[in-house]
Amino acid sequence: MTLKKKYQTKESAIASYNYTDLAEGTGVTEYFGANNVDNAAASHFLSKNITYSNDKITHIITGGAGDALRLDLDFDLLFNIPARIKGKVRCQIPWVQGHTTSGNLSGTSYAIVKVRKVTAAGAELEIAQNVKSDTLTVANLVCEGTVKNVEVDITSVNLFKEGETLRITIELWSSGGSSGAKIGLCHDPQNRV
Repeated sequence: MTLKKKYQTKESAIASYNYTDLAEGTGVTEYFGANNVDNAAASHFLSKNITYSNDKITHIITGGAGDALRLDLDFDLLFNIPARIKGKVRCQIPWVQGHTTSGNLSGTSYAIVKVRKVTAAGAELEIAQNVKSDTLTVANLVCEGTVKNVEVDITSVNLFKEGETLRITIELWSSGGSSGAKIGLCHDPQNRV
């Protein structure tokens, strides 16, 4: 008597998706902010890839005592296919505040995040913004850094057509400091120091 040889059957295919529910078109998409320098002109962009940023930090010498806007950076993402956006934008914002000379700095700083739509013609439409992040307080230090989590709520559905841009604007505001005061936004997805 011969035994029938049993072969293993092929397993069925398993479809897996990146945190996205295709039926409703909802999900989580993670982007990293970085910059590129081309012919001495810097531009900032959003990417799904953990890429190397040309510069790890964008900084400016502030030199002012009053509470004022010191740094304003736009991180852009160009859509090649139509997309709908609604929900929460969660940003982790690392920044430093310090002094370029031997003196110490006392002051405060905070971040404001704005979500904008830029049409193909270049017109900006503000979709949402937060009031302000938690404050970084620097007292008699040469340099202090922080990472603050900021959440912006987009309450209505926003349609982006092909060729339109999602723009995340990060503003750094500060007060305090003398002529050597400095503030900078860190933006390197590779997390180099």
